Amino acid sequence: MDLICKIDYIFNRKQKIRLIELTFIIIIGALFELLGVSAILPFINVVLDSSAIESIPYLRSVYELLDFHSTNDFMVFLGICLIIVYVIKNVYISIMYDA
Repeated sequence: MDLICKIDYIFNRKQKIRLIELTFIIIIGALFELLGVSAILPFINVVLDSSAIESIPYLRSVYELLDFHSTNDFMVFLGICLIIVYVIKNVYISIMYDA
């Protein structure tokens, strides 16, 4: 509570709004970082052992939902998804640092 009072005293209204905006921008950036790191493990699992598709429920669901017929096609799909996640994450983070 003391910290909030100090922030209220130090910053004017415009600065407080910017502080809240930056907080949300940073939280979204952290979520993108988390997504980027957590997207690597399923890809590595499938590359090392293609039977991981059957043993990991969410991979099996995606495999069946998108109607893949070979594990190689699914590995390529996961690789492309991983690349897309990292491109989006890096673009967002580069924009975030300019904010």
